[in-house]
Amino acid sequence: MQTQDLVQDLELEITYMLWDHESIRKTVNNNFIVLRSVVHHALKAVGPIDVEAFYDNFDVHELDTRSQDTLLYSLIDVLSKFAIENDEITMDAFLGDIVSRLNEVLDYVRKNPNDAEAIDYAYQLLHDLREIDAKMAKDYETKLQSLV
Repeated sequence: MQTQDLVQDLELEITYMLWDHESIRKTVNNNFIVLRSVVHHALKAVGPIDVEAFYDNFDVHELDTRSQDTLLYSLIDVLSKFAIENDEITMDAFLGDIVSRLNEVLDYVRKNPNDAEAIDYAYQLLHDLREIDAKMAKDYETKLQSLV
């Protein structure tokens, strides 16, 4: 089995594990695909993890389920404990995650321009992006405003 297949299998296993918890399902509005996307982005940000240590020590109660963003960031924090290489998450990886999520949200807003919650979420992501790359955030803000 190739490395990519193993990563996808792990992504699915973690997604199913989290899906068993009602508070997490509520956070992602009972949308399995959204939860899988959160898990995908968290694993991508953290990099390779020690799977055995993860299964032995993972505690779902460490996750913050106030919003999809807090779920993502807390999942990154928890998975970081199991990272094989104990490097901090780089700004490039964080930037990539924000841009990826922002693109997903903008695609959704393009199809659903009256979804106030999605628009608010896009503005939250823009705020995070602005702290890292103001010029890029301005470009995305212009795109969002043209959709709204």
